[in-house]
Amino acid sequence: MERILIIGCCGAGKTTLAQKLGTLLKIEVVNLDRHYWKPGWVRPHSDDWEKVLRTLLEKEQWIMDGNYRRTLEMRMSYADTIIFLDHGRSVCLWRAITKHLRHKNIQKEVAPGCPHKVDWEFVKWIWQYPKNSRLRECALLDQYKKTKSIHILRTQKDITAFLAHTIITP
Repeated sequence: MERILIIGCCGAGKTTLAQKLGTLLKIEVVNLDRHYWKPGWVRPHSDDWEKVLRTLLEKEQWIMDGNYRRTLEMRMSYADTIIFLDHGRSVCLWRAITKHLRHKNIQKEVAPGCPHKVDWEFVKWIWQYPKNSRLRECALLDQYKKTKSIHILRTQKDITAFLAHTIITP
């Protein structure tokens, strides 16, 4: 595992898993939100974003988490390992809301100048994820199943077992 891509709905635990794997494997963690968003939740120009992303993808090792549907296939093509956190939307919504409440007084930022927030658009995105994003992600995973190491983790027990296996055979 040299280039690990972690995908899934917001609130699925992508960043948490990336950080744990980064510590275990001593590989740099790349949180795409930190590279994508400009202060004030401003989106970059698509050409600029692709240049930044290609620079990140061309590194020899990384653990990358984030969504960004438009560049998903590009990221999958560079990865040797893809982890799909396939939790139900109610689990993801619960985690996103409780994370927001836990960090409400801490001023945690998703990216520099982008304070963590849970608004109606965010809730709607999580709730519609199975219909709007999950099916496409599953279809792409199916395309790569012969050439990539793919792990679909549906429960916390699956994640714990995956991490235990990674400790034994990094």
